[in-house]
Amino acid sequence: MNNLALEILELQGARFVEIMPGTKRPQGTGWQHNPRTLDGIHTPAVGMLLGDASAGIMAVDFDGASAIEYWAEHIMDSVPDTVMWASGRAGRFQAAYRVPEEIRALVPTKFAHNTGQGEQLEWRYGRDSAGFQSVLPPSIHPELGTEYYWLEGMSPLDREVAECPVELLEWAFEQTKRRDVAVTVNTPMNTTSDSISEANALRKIAELIAGMAPGNRSTPACQVGALMRHVRGELHGEIFLRLIAAGCDKSAISSAKKYSQMM
Repeated sequence: MNNLALEILELQGARFVEIMPGTKRPQGTGWQHNPRTLDGIHTPAVGMLLGDASAGIMAVDFDGASAIEYWAEHIMDSVPDTVMWASGRAGRFQAAYRVPEEIRALVPTKFAHNTGQGEQLEWRYGRDSAGFQSVLPPSIHPELGTEYYWLEGMSPLDREVAECPVELLEWAFEQTKRRDVAVTVNTPMNTTSDSISEANALRKIAELIAGMAPGNRSTPACQVGALMRHVRGELHGEIFLRLIAAGCDKSAISSAKKYSQMM
């Protein structure tokens, strides 16, 4: 397939699937495990694999006007500029963001939050065990009969896929935490032989992060990682987010992750 906008998206790490013409469904079986570059796409309709297969590119699906209102009220005031596309249905569009490499293994896969009657805000991220894709321009919408299109000024020709806002990541972790509450209650806390309480570990983690200064983040990040061994796994994602917000670079995050897994 020759398409300059998609070629630029491919250079940013995006990988694709063939879409069965007249539908929104991927063509063939095993497409989740068969990411393709554009030269392997031979159908007029194309979808982008989301998540790990596309270098961490995920999509937020705004499915209705109430989803946009919900975003402004519960996540952040406006939708940060990034690559965006739509089908032509009023109040409906998708926005692509890249999840930082250090926390890709921690973020949730696809889920939706109902925002109104028949409307929702959907987080879309995929892995080998749960592959997802979004149909892209210039595919034809099977019901409307018109082409998907890039929002004005938001095509890959205009801008790169933006980094996922911290506010969106925090919302995603919070939403999945609520969905997993029944499991969480029955999950034993990770401990080591020199066990300290989870509450004390979280307090010390908060103190370390609050005290981080420019140029002095690697050592406290390692200390945070060590303390994370006393904290339930489902809380680790939020701690990594706090480290990122505190200015930790990739090396410091990697160190924290390594120490959190040491026994």
